[in-house]
Amino acid sequence: MKDFSIIYELSKFPTYCATRIFYKQILFKHTENFPAEGPVLICSNHVNAFMDPAIVQCNMRRQIYSLARGDAFNGKFLSWFLSRWKILPIYRLSEGTENLHKNEETFNRSFEILERKNSLVMYPEGICVQEKRLRKLKKGAARIALRVEEKNNFSVGLTILPLALNYSNAKKYRSKLVVIFGKPFKVSMFKELYEQDKVKTINELTRYLENEMAKLMIIVDDKANDELYEQILEVCKDDVIKNNKRNLKNLYDDYLASKLIAEKLNEFSRNHPEETKKLRLIFHSYFDKLNIYKLRDHLLRKKVADKKSLYYAVADAFLIVAGFPFFLIGLLFNYIPYKIAHLVAIKFSKNVEFYASAAIATGMVMWSVYYFAQLIIIAKLFHNWNYLLIAAVAIPITGIYCINFYTYIKKTAGKWRWIRLFEKDKKNYNELLALREEAINELKQLGIKE
Repeated sequence: MKDFSIIYELSKFPTYCATRIFYKQILFKHTENFPAEGPVLICSNHVNAFMDPAIVQCNMRRQIYSLARGDAFNGKFLSWFLSRWKILPIYRLSEGTENLHKNEETFNRSFEILERKNSLVMYPEGICVQEKRLRKLKKGAARIALRVEEKNNFSVGLTILPLALNYSNAKKYRSKLVVIFGKPFKVSMFKELYEQDKVKTINELTRYLENEMAKLMIIVDDKANDELYEQILEVCKDDVIKNNKRNLKNLYDDYLASKLIAEKLNEFSRNHPEETKKLRLIFHSYFDKLNIYKLRDHLLRKKVADKKSLYYAVADAFLIVAGFPFFLIGLLFNYIPYKIAHLVAIKFSKNVEFYASAAIATGMVMWSVYYFAQLIIIAKLFHNWNYLLIAAVAIPITGIYCINFYTYIKKTAGKWRWIRLFEKDKKNYNELLALREEAINELKQLGIKE
């Protein structure tokens, strides 16, 4: 393996586990497009600070270099660790002009990395922002790709691989992520044009790459439609999946439906801006009303709370009572590191893009310390290897149980609120249904129906 790092390799599994706990589902699609060997420049959108490279790096067999903002390298230990994780610093003007000269060293190292047939991931947007849009790409990726080939008379054989990270909600605990690898292409396809006009070729390659990346992403063109898009997803995504004869439990089918809805909304918004404003108001009114009663849209799809609904709600409540003692045990074993990680992430994250990175990194450290501290205490108290082994297995299992059980509690509480509203406040319940019906009827303009 090229440029092997033992710390990188040892960190992959715990990072993999931590990201899979924070995010409910992570799907990698079309990984066969990632060449098994040879130099590869991966170009990705940038949504989630250090989580973006960490998720890619811990899920790929090949060790991958990446670039990160220079201010992350403040401090000797952090600088040492990031370098062992094959992360190179890129300094921006906002971080001080005195560091800009260091970028030349990073670019030279990038050339060497690719010349040695390694993989490197870059974020050509040049900024990390949590939004469902692709910002205009900077020309750095194209410059590096063409420059490394020019230095070697186009004999390196460099492949550029477009990549898209599609988070359902990057900062939210237990949200979902679909990672899509696009079609790889050789830099050599631009050789003839580059020999004629270097500047034009850099622009052309950047434009080509931008189009390829955009194809893979869920994009909401107008920021004003961000909330509307999420509301439409909640109301009709499942029906879009079913109408296209796909699987509700398949995350890739979920991604395809979400992408289709975004495209229809973008088209409608471009052609009918005034009607889009009206649509935003209607959905805003409906979801405002839902929030007052702390309900989710899916609870109103049945329209009527029948005896069967009440039976299931009672059964859910019984299961909660039965499972609650195990939930408390799981909290005892796992809650403190979770809470500390959350508080640290809130306190020290400069902006929302860093929350998940800070929470996962702190959580990994705190949970490991807490886990081994508990094992030491159990070993001291009982002096029994069987008890120690049971605890070693039970602690992480009860933690996973806690996560799922808490979700179950929230869903059951939602069902009871829905039944109570239906039974005790028919007027407001019917108003909710009327608002929902109005919202669904408006969606027909987009070519989306329940």
